[in-house]
Amino acid sequence: MDYNDIGSYRRIFSALDIIALVFIIMFVPETKGMSLEEVVRMFEIVPLSKMSRGREIVMEENRQVKAK
Repeated sequence: MDYNDIGSYRRIFSALDIIALVFIIMFVPETKGMSLEEVVRMFEIVPLSKMSRGREIVMEENRQVKAK
């Protein structure tokens, strides 16, 4: 292996890392403090475009159910 090629591999790997980071920030919801049932419910009712706010949507739904 020629050590001059390592820079191009590093650039490719860095680009993939940046793409993965953007995907995680935009589409992977926070699930800390949620029960498994709440997480399952979140993936059932929240569209992918609003998944970053999925936790708030499910928690608000739970508050409304408990208030009734």
